[in-house]
Amino acid sequence: MATTESTTGWPVGRYRRSYLLITRGETVSLVDTLEGLRDWLGSIDNAAEAIFLAAAELDGELVCQRYSTPVNNVLETSSGWELYLQTGSGCGDEAFDRRVQVSKEGEVEILESDQIADKNDLCGG
Repeated sequence: MATTESTTGWPVGRYRRSYLLITRGETVSLVDTLEGLRDWLGSIDNAAEAIFLAAAELDGELVCQRYSTPVNNVLETSSGWELYLQTGSGCGDEAFDRRVQVSKEGEVEILESDQIADKNDLCGG
């Protein structure tokens, strides 16, 4: 059985790649780099764009609670947005809770990073 490995898209975890497929009428275009994603988004004008960019760059997802405590997971600041993300799956990867700053210019910076103590809870074992 033949297999192929795509080089299209930015790496997500160990075994996957992501990309953005855009359709406008009959026109289809592909954004397949993080730099291309930043260019397509332009200025980060709202929380949804900040979450989308940070999650793509850090292979993460927005968290609703941290250490069993609900958090305000998105905060607008004078320079952009501050978010709480969980990155890594914990199943063979390191898993982290991260406080992240996304500037209006699309710069993603990790402000705080705490490794999740028991990764096995994320893997079902």
